[in-house]
Amino acid sequence: MGIGWSFGEKTIPEFTFGLRSVKTKGNGNTSGVGLDFTFPISNGISFDKVRLQAIDGREDAQGLLGGGYSARSGSFLLTGGVQVPYLIAGVDYLFKGGFAPYVGLNTLGRYKKPDVTTGGALSCNVGFSLIDATDPMVAGANQDLTTWTKNGQTCWQPSNA
Repeated sequence: MGIGWSFGEKTIPEFTFGLRSVKTKGNGNTSGVGLDFTFPISNGISFDKVRLQAIDGREDAQGLLGGGYSARSGSFLLTGGVQVPYLIAGVDYLFKGGFAPYVGLNTLGRYKKPDVTTGGALSCNVGFSLIDATDPMVAGANQDLTTWTKNGQTCWQPSNA
């Protein structure tokens, strides 16, 4: 949700509402899809644009690229932009009307990376032992040793040869 300004033939303030489905990996890579609806505030509030955009970037800055439709212009559009925490800027290209840049403030902060160093303790199946992953017994094990590692610990079981 946010408020922005569209710069076309005239500068018009507008409300924006949207939905996003975004995945952020442990390394910060962020990707997904967003659907936005704009409602200009000019002689009342009315629906104008719907945008469907691919989202790609990092947890603190994403590029946006997609398409949509403007009800006011009766025109399909191509759109591209950049989202950083709480700020968005971009440009729509309306097939009937040309370029319409926009800027805005919104409620989208920085996406959180998943915490890859925590997530609970490792538990071992019956017949396996929980040991330090740097244990010489594990480090010198051959390929017949079955191991799982988490938080510096591993479950191990020598093969039954």
